[in-house]
Amino acid sequence: MPIRKAPWLNRFGWRTALVGVTTSAVLAVWVVPAILRTEAKPQLSDAYAAPAGSLDGDAGRQPVPTGLDWEQLATDNGDWHTCAAGHADDCIVVRGTGPHVLLIGDSQAMSFVPMFEEQAAAHDLTLSLNVIAGCPWQEGLANDKQADDTAQTCEAGRVGWYDTVLPELDPDVVVLLERPRDDAAVWGGAVRRRDGRQQPLATAVYQTTRDSLAKITKVAGTTLIVQRLVMPETFDPLDCLASASTVGECAVGVSIDPSNSDGFAAAAAAKNASIRTVNLNDIFCTGLPVCLPMDGDQVVWRDDHHYTAAYVSAKGDAVWGALQEAGAFSGLS
Repeated sequence: MPIRKAPWLNRFGWRTALVGVTTSAVLAVWVVPAILRTEAKPQLSDAYAAPAGSLDGDAGRQPVPTGLDWEQLATDNGDWHTCAAGHADDCIVVRGTGPHVLLIGDSQAMSFVPMFEEQAAAHDLTLSLNVIAGCPWQEGLANDKQADDTAQTCEAGRVGWYDTVLPELDPDVVVLLERPRDDAAVWGGAVRRRDGRQQPLATAVYQTTRDSLAKITKVAGTTLIVQRLVMPETFDPLDCLASASTVGECAVGVSIDPSNSDGFAAAAAAKNASIRTVNLNDIFCTGLPVCLPMDGDQVVWRDDHHYTAAYVSAKGDAVWGALQEAGAFSGLS
């Protein structure tokens, strides 16, 4: 963060700074101590919403389609799936002859499940899932904002899971995808360590990330961490589209800064060659930092922090290409 915010870098723009933070091994190692010394979230660049006429091309001026099934869109959330010790095969949802991919995450990962299933079938891969709504992939973190009906499943799917079920599955590639819960202003009273230890949120997230990654990388050949996905966060695009005339009226200004968790992931990747990070945001929003809530005939978001599963599937080939470019399958046959 000190490097990214340095005044002499301002003239190069945010892209140079962002690449520097997320790709440099040295900077990645420096990022973590700086974050852990403060509970404050790094200052975000001012997101802005551009009028439809200023968006590239005519996409923003397109009328909102009639006949959209709002109820179906709002519930297009993908699937959750997990398994217990002694029943690791229950996690397998696609069986192929190629590498074994395991997706671990929360409800944002749920939106990716149909796409992963389609790509696994297309590429003859085996796919396993440990995906639970509201459930951080870090074993040591609990989310008190999680719905009561999934809290028990979350605990069973994390506590001890990496020691028992993960070795049974023995995946080649583990993909970690979740909504970052590292902003104290939003999550400070809800996300806590399961062991009861009192720590600033950034410290708790960092340490539990480090500890879980140590267990995952001990088993998996490659661990791929998906960086924070851009989301509206402050309003529901479906509500906006339901009363808008054109798609551009609901344009979403998003932050393009990395989250604290992205810094932790970059630091881990700098220290361990089997850990990779991947940023998919250019795939899901080609006009960063302004995104449209529709891409052609696809609705992008089902609420303020989830893509529709249909939209993720529509971007499946591009996502799969990005995973390959990130080195998810390097050296695997």
